[in-house]
Amino acid sequence: MATNDALKKKTEDKQCAKDARVCVPNPHLKKMKDDILYHFALETSTHDFPALFGDIKFVCVGGSPSRMKTFITYIAELLDIGNPGYDYPNICAGTDRYAMYKAGPVLSVSVSIVCVCVCVCVCMYIYIYIYIYIYIYI
Repeated sequence: MATNDALKKKTEDKQCAKDARVCVPNPHLKKMKDDILYHFALETSTHDFPALFGDIKFVCVGGSPSRMKTFITYIAELLDIGNPGYDYPNICAGTDRYAMYKAGPVLSVSVSIVCVCVCVCVCMYIYIYIYIYIYIYI
Protein backbone atom coordinates (compact mmCIF):
# COMPACT_ATOMS: atom_id res chain seq x y z
CA MET A 1 0.00 0.00 0.00
CA ALA A 2 1.34 3.41 -0.98
CA THR A 3 2.02 6.00 1.69
CA ASN A 4 0.64 9.52 1.54
CA ASP A 5 4.11 10.87 0.62
CA ALA A 6 4.40 8.39 -2.24
CA LEU A 7 0.95 9.36 -3.54
CA LYS A 8 1.79 13.05 -3.23
CA LYS A 9 5.04 12.58 -5.18
CA LYS A 10 3.25 10.52 -7.83
CA THR A 11 0.60 13.25 -8.18
CA GLU A 12 3.24 15.99 -8.46
CA ASP A 13 5.06 14.10 -11.23
CA LYS A 14 1.93 14.07 -13.39
CA GLN A 15 -0.45 16.78 -14.47
CA CYS A 16 -3.27 16.07 -12.06
CA ALA A 17 -6.27 18.03 -11.02
CA LYS A 18 -6.44 18.90 -7.35
CA ASP A 19 -9.17 16.36 -6.77
CA ALA A 20 -7.19 13.79 -8.88
CA ARG A 21 -10.17 12.80 -11.04
CA VAL A 22 -8.14 13.58 -14.15
CA CYS A 23 -4.46 12.75 -14.28
CA VAL A 24 -2.36 13.06 -17.44
CA PRO A 25 0.87 11.06 -17.08
CA ASN A 26 2.92 13.23 -19.44
CA PRO A 27 5.08 15.85 -17.66
CA HIS A 28 6.16 17.31 -21.02
CA LEU A 29 2.71 18.81 -21.66
CA LYS A 30 3.46 21.72 -19.33
CA LYS A 31 6.47 22.61 -21.51
CA MET A 32 4.46 22.75 -24.72
CA LYS A 33 3.68 26.21 -26.05
CA ASP A 34 0.99 24.99 -28.39
CA ASP A 35 -1.07 21.87 -28.94
CA ILE A 36 -2.48 21.15 -32.38
CA LEU A 37 -5.62 19.14 -33.09
CA TYR A 38 -4.77 18.49 -36.72
CA HIS A 39 -8.04 16.82 -37.74
CA PHE A 40 -10.09 19.74 -36.46
CA ALA A 41 -7.63 22.47 -37.56
CA LEU A 42 -7.66 23.84 -34.01
CA GLU A 43 -4.71 25.00 -31.94
CA THR A 44 -4.46 26.01 -28.31
CA SER A 45 -2.58 29.18 -29.34
CA THR A 46 -5.27 30.35 -31.77
CA HIS A 47 -8.42 29.06 -30.06
CA ASP A 48 -9.53 29.47 -26.46
CA PHE A 49 -10.86 25.95 -25.75
CA PRO A 50 -12.49 26.74 -22.39
CA ALA A 51 -14.31 29.74 -23.85
CA LEU A 52 -15.24 27.91 -27.04
CA PHE A 53 -16.23 24.50 -25.66
CA GLY A 54 -16.63 25.00 -21.90
CA ASP A 55 -20.42 25.38 -21.98
CA ILE A 56 -21.15 22.45 -24.34
CA LYS A 57 -23.84 20.12 -23.01
CA PHE A 58 -24.94 18.38 -26.21
CA VAL A 59 -22.87 17.08 -29.13
CA CYS A 60 -24.78 16.03 -32.24
CA VAL A 61 -22.87 14.12 -34.91
CA GLY A 62 -24.21 13.69 -38.41
CA GLY A 63 -23.37 13.40 -42.07
CA SER A 64 -22.82 16.27 -44.47
CA PRO A 65 -21.64 19.74 -43.42
CA SER A 66 -24.71 21.40 -44.95
CA ARG A 67 -27.03 19.07 -43.02
CA MET A 68 -25.30 19.84 -39.72
CA LYS A 69 -25.35 23.57 -40.42
CA THR A 70 -29.08 23.34 -41.13
CA PHE A 71 -29.46 21.34 -37.91
CA ILE A 72 -27.66 23.92 -35.75
CA THR A 73 -29.76 26.71 -37.30
CA TYR A 74 -32.92 24.73 -36.52
CA ILE A 75 -31.80 24.00 -32.92
CA ALA A 76 -30.88 27.64 -32.35
CA GLU A 77 -34.33 28.76 -33.50
CA LEU A 78 -36.06 26.00 -31.51
CA LEU A 79 -34.19 26.87 -28.29
CA ASP A 80 -34.40 30.62 -28.99
CA ILE A 81 -30.61 30.97 -28.95
CA GLY A 82 -28.91 33.70 -30.97
CA ASN A 83 -30.39 35.80 -33.73
CA PRO A 84 -32.83 34.44 -36.33
CA GLY A 85 -31.14 33.95 -39.69
CA TYR A 86 -27.64 34.04 -38.19
CA ASP A 87 -25.03 32.34 -40.38
CA TYR A 88 -23.16 30.04 -37.98
CA PRO A 89 -19.46 29.85 -38.89
CA ASN A 90 -17.63 26.56 -39.30
CA ILE A 91 -15.28 26.26 -36.31
CA CYS A 92 -13.18 23.75 -38.27
CA ALA A 93 -13.00 25.88 -41.41
CA GLY A 94 -9.30 25.08 -41.90
CA THR A 95 -9.97 21.44 -42.75
CA ASP A 96 -12.24 19.54 -45.08
CA ARG A 97 -12.43 16.47 -42.83
CA TYR A 98 -14.91 17.89 -40.34
CA ALA A 99 -17.32 20.78 -40.03
CA MET A 100 -18.30 22.01 -36.58
CA TYR A 101 -21.01 24.50 -35.66
CA LYS A 102 -21.97 25.80 -32.23
CA ALA A 103 -25.09 27.48 -30.90
CA GLY A 104 -25.18 27.98 -27.15
CA PRO A 105 -24.64 24.63 -25.39
CA VAL A 106 -25.13 22.62 -28.61
CA LEU A 107 -22.26 21.49 -30.83
CA SER A 108 -23.12 20.11 -34.26
CA VAL A 109 -20.39 18.16 -36.07
CA SER A 110 -20.36 16.58 -39.49
CA VAL A 111 -18.31 13.47 -40.07
CA SER A 112 -18.33 10.97 -42.87
CA ILE A 113 -20.15 7.67 -42.42
CA VAL A 114 -16.87 5.83 -41.89
CA CYS A 115 -16.54 4.52 -38.33
CA VAL A 116 -12.89 5.57 -38.09
CA CYS A 117 -13.82 9.23 -38.56
CA VAL A 118 -16.34 9.02 -35.74
CA CYS A 119 -13.73 7.39 -33.48
CA VAL A 120 -11.19 10.15 -34.22
CA CYS A 121 -13.88 12.74 -33.60
CA VAL A 122 -14.85 11.23 -30.24
CA CYS A 123 -11.18 11.00 -29.21
CA MET A 124 -10.70 14.69 -30.06
CA TYR A 125 -13.75 15.64 -27.98
CA ILE A 126 -12.38 13.68 -25.03
CA TYR A 127 -9.05 15.44 -25.45
CA ILE A 128 -10.72 18.86 -25.56
CA TYR A 129 -12.71 18.17 -22.40
CA ILE A 130 -9.62 16.89 -20.55
CA TYR A 131 -7.71 19.97 -21.71
CA ILE A 132 -10.48 22.27 -20.45
CA TYR A 133 -10.67 20.41 -17.13
CA ILE A 134 -6.90 20.64 -16.59
CA TYR A 135 -6.90 24.29 -17.69
CA ILE A 136 -9.59 25.20 -15.18
CA TYR A 137 -8.59 23.06 -12.20
CA ILE A 138 -4.77 22.86 -12.31
